Amino acid sequence: MNGKIDPELLRKFFNEECDKNEYQQVIDWVNSSSNSEEVLSFIEKHWISEKRNREKAELDYFQILGDIRKGIEESGTPLQPVGARYSLTRQLLKVAAILLFPVLMLGIYYLAQKKSEDRKLTYEQKSNQRGQKSRVSLPDGTVVWLNSESSLRYVSGFTDNKREVILEGEAFFEVAKRENLPFKVITGEIETVALGTSFNINSFPENGALGISLVTGKVAISHQQPGHDLSAVVLSPGEKLLFDPVLGDFKKLSFGHKKELSWRKGVIYFENANIEHISATLERWFDVNIVFKNQVKRPWHFSGEFDNSSLERVLERMAYTEKFSFELSEDTVTIEFE
Repeated sequence: MNGKIDPELLRKFFNEECDKNEYQQVIDWVNSSSNSEEVLSFIEKHWISEKRNREKAELDYFQILGDIRKGIEESGTPLQPVGARYSLTRQLLKVAAILLFPVLMLGIYYLAQKKSEDRKLTYEQKSNQRGQKSRVSLPDGTVVWLNSESSLRYVSGFTDNKREVILEGEAFFEVAKRENLPFKVITGEIETVALGTSFNINSFPENGALGISLVTGKVAISHQQPGHDLSAVVLSPGEKLLFDPVLGDFKKLSFGHKKELSWRKGVIYFENANIEHISATLERWFDVNIVFKNQVKRPWHFSGEFDNSSLERVLERMAYTEKFSFELSEDTVTIEFE
């Protein structure tokens, strides 16, 4: 590799924005030869010039170079008197680049090693398709019931220094207690933190809001954006937090265990549910597509409970009270309202 490197690439490197190939380019450049002049150019053009307060930047840098001046005097290297401040800066930067080059290389090596270690992390992901539910045992002893069309992602062996999972969809957690090592669940913009507790998180879009329902213990819930009103809201057993991701609003309320938790036992539970919520739930639960031949002619709010029932049984019962006919054909349900 030649002695030149794109300053933008170096900038990305120091900001830890490089991908794998870009990091390798920087390492190859470092190993190719002594590139102190290139480092000098980068410092001069992209470090000092990007400071918000240029005078403060120069002051900071000249303070740093105080020790370098001393080293120059001890080594007998003369500094030529110059009239322009820029020329003095240039000379000092040259010396700084030469003297600080080994330190810079060490920093580059450290960052590269850190990124390399990060890339070696392996992730586990548990995913359920429509019509599937599963029980997942995590490395720390935590048990997760994962609903249909949901996924759970975490670093393998995450119990060493961090217990954190990323959830999409719905899951019920029975968290193993570990002193001084909280269990974190990231769901979109929301972080739920617990020690030893059990709770349900539902982020299915048809609900219109993310819901976190606490059964035992305590959890602290925060928005990941600093300064957001939702900051470390604590739930007690029997309390639920609803967060609207569109408006950014949230509220606490009590909840019924049957409505929130019955899905784990194969029970479909509706309480004043509209047709959009019901169709999305049945599609996910039974892995089907629901098609409506016409529009419903009246407000539709259905309540009912189905304990490990077949799709046909669910539809028959709903059709009787809500006045519609249906047809089952492979993976499609066609509904026509009277």
